[in-house]
Amino acid sequence: MPDTLLITGWGQVGPAGAGPAGCRPEAAVPLPVTRAFVDPGLDPVNRLGRGTARFIDRTTALTLMACDEAAADADLRIEPMAERVGVTLGTSCGSVAGTAEFIRDSFVNERPHMVNPIKFPNTVINCAAGHAAIRMGAKAINTTVSGGRVSGLLAMRHAQLTLRAGHADALLVGAVEEFTPENAWTAVRGRPRGDDTPLGEAAAMLVLERAAAARPGRRSWAELLAVTVQTFGDPDDRAASHRLGRAALAAAGVPAEEVAVVSLSGTGDPHADADRRRGLAGLFPDPAVRWRDAESIAGDCYSALAAVQLADVLTLRRRDPGLAGRSALVAAFDETGVAAMAVLRFSGSE
Repeated sequence: MPDTLLITGWGQVGPAGAGPAGCRPEAAVPLPVTRAFVDPGLDPVNRLGRGTARFIDRTTALTLMACDEAAADADLRIEPMAERVGVTLGTSCGSVAGTAEFIRDSFVNERPHMVNPIKFPNTVINCAAGHAAIRMGAKAINTTVSGGRVSGLLAMRHAQLTLRAGHADALLVGAVEEFTPENAWTAVRGRPRGDDTPLGEAAAMLVLERAAAARPGRRSWAELLAVTVQTFGDPDDRAASHRLGRAALAAAGVPAEEVAVVSLSGTGDPHADADRRRGLAGLFPDPAVRWRDAESIAGDCYSALAAVQLADVLTLRRRDPGLAGRSALVAAFDETGVAAMAVLRFSGSE
């Protein structure tokens, strides 16, 4: 029988529900938008310390802050079990700004010291996960998963396999996306026509533990029952989300009637996303089911979106003890044709 996997805490950095705010102007690189889901007061120096924040990119800073919050929320005591605690982080390409800055310096700065070698790690996709492991003292498996809009759920799937294979007893798992001028321009130029969702940034990290290895009396908020990853093929296939949702519930062994919360994020194509919502709605006709629209909570924070969805449904459980024993379906779709869905059962412990 597969080991039970528990979500014992989580942390999120970003505006989460505050709505789009005005973007501060950047002198060096103008922004393509005037409003986005960002927290203008977010100060990595105050949160992480000047020594840590001085040379890291924004993606890494967001990740470290979310990891700090998640470990504190879960009361995760890493030091006694450091060799059994790891990090699994979802992203798409790491920090676009960190890479762009390093490349730009190689063209505009004078020889021979064209670039700052200390900032070279910011160009590597697993930079944030590596920094997180060092900061947290987590010495077990360290993984970075790249998957566009479904990165957060792909990271959860990888974490699920990692824990059940016995490579770790606890993982900090989630996803991140920064808002910087470079990233904003990349996002705007690659958007589907008609997509006017405000951009955003966020990092959301969860603590996922093997119940068999957890401390006695450990509090948990949910059990991870299943994570399924499939392709939905034809974007005009209106029944695809219905089929994929049914498959996810079957993998979790959960009847549709048990689901109390459904969280959905899309690809930015308004027509296709509306069809996917209608397809899932056919599985859950009960008007009491709570539907959560991820983009209205954190904007289009791309790689971080699915992890934000997970944090959001867990926050609902924390606020409403009546959800104990019920389940949640979290669904994310990427424009490349990949869909991922996770099924959680809310715990009854407080």
